[in-house]
Parts: sequence; C-alpha cells; structure tokens
Amino acid sequence: MVEYQNIQSDMEWGEPDSRMRKSVLILFAVLSVISLRGQCLELPEHALGIKGGTTWSWMRFDPSVSQPAMPLGINAGIQYRMILEKYFGLWLELNYEQRGFRTEGIKREMDYIELPMLAHFTFGKKMFRFYFNLGPSIGVMIKDHGLTDGETPEHTLPVKNKFDWGLTGGVGFELNTIAGIYTIGARYNFGFGNVFDVMRSDGYIVSSNQNISLSLGWMWKIRNSKGKKYVVQ
Repeated sequence: MVEYQNIQSDMEWGEPDSRMRKSVLILFAVLSVISLRGQCLELPEHALGIKGGTTWSWMRFDPSVSQPAMPLGINAGIQYRMILEKYFGLWLELNYEQRGFRTEGIKREMDYIELPMLAHFTFGKKMFRFYFNLGPSIGVMIKDHGLTDGETPEHTLPVKNKFDWGLTGGVGFELNTIAGIYTIGARYNFGFGNVFDVMRSDGYIVSSNQNISLSLGWMWKIRNSKGKKYVVQ
C-alpha cells in the first residue's frame, strides 16, 4: 500500500548563484526607490484583501526528467495594493502555496510561504481595469513530503535549500464595486534557486521550482475616519 510519509532530510540554507542574487537585489532596490517617490504624491489608492486559487507546478531539472503531469495544489494569502500614479503602483502578497512535481506517477509535494513584491501596471476605467504585475518573489519551504513505494532518485534526494527565490509575472482583471474590489489573475513564477544539491555527482546541476497559478481575490479600499483616502506625506 502506497502511503505518504515525511521525507526526513537535513535542510540547509543554500547559496544561490551570485549573479542571479544580485539581479533580484537590484529589482528590490528599484521597487523601493519607486515606493519612496510615491510617498511624495497625494491621495494614493490603498487596498487590502485576501486571495485564493489553484497552482500547477513542476521542477526544472538539468539533466531533464520526464514529468508527464503537473500536480495540482492550492494557494491562499493576503494581498495589499497601492496605486501611486494613474497607471502604476505596488502589489505585495504573503501566501501559502503548494508546489511539487510528478514523475512516472509518483508525486513529491513541497509547501512554501512566499512573499511576492511586484510592480503593478493598470489600464482601464475606474470600474473595470486590466492589470499586469512583474517583480521578484522569495519563499521558504515549510513542508516536504512524497510517496515511499516505487521511489525514483528525484523522490529520495534530500532538500538542501529551504530558501527559494525567482521572478513572477502575471495578468489580471478587476471589478470595482461598492462592496469592494474583485480580482481574477493568472501568474507564472520562474524559480532561480536550487532545491537539491547542485553538484553533478549528486545527479542534478539545476532543480528549481516552476509554477502557474490562477486565483480569485477580494480587496477593500483603506480609508481614514473622515472617509478620505490617505495622503502620504
């Protein structure tokens, strides 16, 4: 009988490739500068809410590994949006996300807490808007489990890096109503960090998370006691 059980391994914090690490740090710096610039504007639009949906994930291996299907997981979290100018703002999230991969009918699951920090571009009227998000994302693995019978090497490799990082981009649509802001969005996350050891003697020189997600969300515009939007000094 095939059953799930935790895969016991010593998880260690890994060192990502220095050039890719610098790229993500630069993206964070650019977004921070944009945020500071926005603080000089009056009446930005703030909104806070929740989201939830599904995630299809796989692992980018080198050498490549056949993955006939993408495991289906869930994602859920809180989201905060600040529109600084007519077509531009920032979008932040704190999410729980189920990731993993499947090879020859055997699945390995890895659950993450992730923090995307995205530039937010919006188009359209006040009631109906389309948007595009792009920026870095970081995450931490909180659980690793898989199947024990019929194991393949990919399902017995110990996890070396709990920390994950990558680039996230997506598109969506929002509906603004008196009952709040309703959103639907699709997103792709390209992971740069290696989950397993990157020494060729251990089998793989690349083992990074990849996933596509679809989610629904609801947000409420934040207002002060006088019913006016916040004015950022």
